Amino acid sequence: MREFRPTRRGIVALVLALAGFVVHVGESSTTIVNGKVTSSHDYNYAAFVLGLIAIGLAGYVARAILANGEKEAAGPPAMHFAFLGLVAVLGAYQVLHGLDIV
Repeated sequence: MREFRPTRRGIVALVLALAGFVVHVGESSTTIVNGKVTSSHDYNYAAFVLGLIAIGLAGYVARAILANGEKEAAGPPAMHFAFLGLVAVLGAYQVLHGLDIV
């Protein structure tokens, strides 16, 4: 069994998916009526965009592994797909977080 080593693009996708936790470019607003918060939103445009890019890059790498074996992909393909699935889930979370859904 070969040792698993993620591709460079896979690592870039992971970094982009994680960057949304620390990068905040957006807006927030709170409405207070009679001393009580009636509505609040916090949009993070950076997390939204970084999450979309991470999902797209993870899909691109997965397609490359399926199509031609991605020469720099060391280890079993299932490990790469599990890693890229984790990246896609983190990217999806960032998209939802950027839209203030979660």
